[in-house]
Amino acid sequence: MSLLPKISILSNGLQVAFLNINHSPVSHCALMINAGSRDDFKNCFGIAHLTEHLLFKGTNKRKAYQILNRLDAVGGDLNAYTSKEETCIHASFLNEHAERAIELIADIAFNSIYPEKELEKEKTVVADEIRSYFDNPSENIFDDFEELLFRKHPLGHNILGTHESLKEIKRNDLIQYTQSAFQPQNMVFTFVGNLKENRFYNYIDKYFTLQKNAPLHLEKRSSFKNYKTFYTQKDIDAHSVHMVIGNQAYPIKHKNRIALVLLTNMLGGPAMNAKLSIALREKHGISYQVDANYTAFSDSGIFTVYAATDEKQSEKCKELIFKELKKIRDTKLSENLLKQAKTQLKGQLSLAHENRSGMSIGFAKSLLMLQKIESIENIFAQIDKVTSSQVLEVANEVLNQDKLSILEYY
Repeated sequence: MSLLPKISILSNGLQVAFLNINHSPVSHCALMINAGSRDDFKNCFGIAHLTEHLLFKGTNKRKAYQILNRLDAVGGDLNAYTSKEETCIHASFLNEHAERAIELIADIAFNSIYPEKELEKEKTVVADEIRSYFDNPSENIFDDFEELLFRKHPLGHNILGTHESLKEIKRNDLIQYTQSAFQPQNMVFTFVGNLKENRFYNYIDKYFTLQKNAPLHLEKRSSFKNYKTFYTQKDIDAHSVHMVIGNQAYPIKHKNRIALVLLTNMLGGPAMNAKLSIALREKHGISYQVDANYTAFSDSGIFTVYAATDEKQSEKCKELIFKELKKIRDTKLSENLLKQAKTQLKGQLSLAHENRSGMSIGFAKSLLMLQKIESIENIFAQIDKVTSSQVLEVANEVLNQDKLSILEYY
C-alpha cells in the first residue's frame, strides 16, 4: 500500500503536505504557487517566468552567488519552473540539510529584491531562451499551436513572453506581481524524505508561519470559449516537416479525464508499442518522432499529436495519423485490449512514482489543483473503472476530425 502525506493548513493559509520516507538519505521539497503565465499582467507577458528567474538573484540577506551556493555547496539541487498555471521552486538534498533547503526556499519566495542590474541581465538570458526555441521547431511548434488554439486568451500566451514584452517589464512590475501572487494562501509546500515530523513542522513554523497574507490582486481567470478549428502552414525553412494535430480537451476535474489519459497513452505514449509509433515508425518508417499528449488545465485542456517527417512524406504522414484516429473512433476496444492498455498505464505510473522528486512536485500540483492527494491505489481504481464505451465516447468527442486543427512547419 502506498504512503500518503499528512496534509495540514497553517494559520496563514499555506497548505503543507509531509511524507516521511525513512529508507533514503535524500529528501525533496517543493513550493508551488498558484500563478503562471495565464496570470501575467496585461502588457507584461512573460512576467511570471521572468520572476521565476529573478528569485535566484538576491534577497534582503543574500546575493545571487550566496543563493546558488547555499545548496550547491552541500551537493544539493535547487531549481524552479513556470507553467501556464503554476510556478514551482523545488529542491533535493541530503536529509541533514533539510532546514537549509526549507529556509532558502522561504527566503527567495518572500524576500527577493529583484536587483535592477540582475533584471536587465536576466532579460537577456530569457531573450536568448526565446531564440533557442525558434531554433528548435519540435518545441516551438507547440507554443505556436497553443497560441492559435487559445486565440486571444491568456492560456495561449507563450510562457517566455516575447522580445517586445520583456523590454517593457520593470522592477516595480515584478514587485507588484509577487505581492499579488506570492502569498501563503496561494501556495502549497510539500516534503518527501527522512525527517522527523516534529522537526519538519518546527522548520515550517520558523520560516513560513510568520509570513503574513496580503490580499490577492491577480485578475480572475476567465475560461476559454469559442474554439475555432484552423489549418495553418508556416514556412520556417526546416529540413523536416513538423506537424501538430489537436483539439481543445477536458479540464483537470472532468469525469472523462482519466479515460482521455488512457486513450492518449495508447495512441502516442512513451512506449514503443503505441499505436501511432507502430503505424508511422515501425510499419512505414516515415517518422522517427511521433507522440500524443494531453494536458489538463483548471478550466480547459489540450490534446495534441506531434510528428516530424520528410517533406515528401508529409501527406502520407497525416493520412496515417488520421487513419489511426478514425480506427479508435470507429471501433470499440475489446476487453482484452482495454485490459492491456490499463496494465501498461498503471505500470508506467508505478515507475514514475518511484521518482521521489517527482512525487514531491506531483503532490504539490495535486493539492493545488484538486485540493487533495490521492493514493496510487485510488488512481489505479479510477483507471480500472474506465470502460470501452467511455473510451469510444471520448475518442468521438476529442478526436472528432471536424474539430481537429493542424499546424505545419515546413
